[in-house]
Amino acid sequence: MKRTPSLVLLCSTLSILAITIPASAQVLQDINFDDGALGDVHIDTTDGHGGLWQIGPPQKTHFTSAYSSPNVIVTGTTLSYPPNDTSRFTVNHLAGGGWLSGCCVVGIMGYYQVDADSLHDFGTIEVSYNPDSAWIDVLHDSLFAPMIWAGNAPTLTGRSNGWSYFVGNLGNVAGYLQSQGYQAVWGDTLRWRFSFISDSVGEQMDGLMYDNLHFEDWAEPVPEYTGNTFHSSVAWNPVSNTLGLIYETVGLGQLVLSIFDARGTLVRQQQLRAEHRSRIDVHQLRAGLYMYSLDDYKAQERSMGRFVKE
Repeated sequence: MKRTPSLVLLCSTLSILAITIPASAQVLQDINFDDGALGDVHIDTTDGHGGLWQIGPPQKTHFTSAYSSPNVIVTGTTLSYPPNDTSRFTVNHLAGGGWLSGCCVVGIMGYYQVDADSLHDFGTIEVSYNPDSAWIDVLHDSLFAPMIWAGNAPTLTGRSNGWSYFVGNLGNVAGYLQSQGYQAVWGDTLRWRFSFISDSVGEQMDGLMYDNLHFEDWAEPVPEYTGNTFHSSVAWNPVSNTLGLIYETVGLGQLVLSIFDARGTLVRQQQLRAEHRSRIDVHQLRAGLYMYSLDDYKAQERSMGRFVKE
């Protein structure tokens, strides 16, 4: 994590500010707990809880099969979770895209099942941006609120009655980091911590398990712009069938709108007139999180943002 001068960013706009991003800036990491690719998964055994998380086939009352057979990571493969326990595992993800200046998608996806005493026993997902930074709870932290969930956030308490899918994005974290004088750069380590916490009452329930976790960071290869940026915003969010964009027009010429999905794939590109606002038909896009960029290539100006398609 490099220290840089503080920058002021508008929360409603993600703009590129004098950066250069290497080409091929998409890094994907898939962990299905089956193929032996577990070098970045670390089960914590230092807190006195002995490492309740285990990797293997689930053989419990409600947890009977993996999403992709045979293995999952679960709060014990056979026994109910104990009372008064806090168990954690961590996944390290090497940032290949850099995720500078809010221009990037930093995502987590996966499947989970939960069988726990509602509200009293629960799971958390936290993120840390380097070895020295504090953990931020992306499910419960109202101060930072860094996570954008495509659909519902995972509910890691109660009973899910089968596998549930979740998709989260940290694209706005770069703006927060820069406002604090930090900048995540190519090669920094992003850490994700998954915890399960039980109270003093033994419930004889299965707990929590995950499968097919996916981590990624993506940055669009762009030219080096020198700070001549403009601001844009989404008129309403989430979006149903029409994406309404409001943007500056002073000094702008022909604009090119590019829309990218959560994996960084270009799904739409079209020219726009340099007016105050545009309405774009997006009814054919699948539900989920999207990033957009508005570019005046001649003037080398750009504005970026995000929206959720319902």
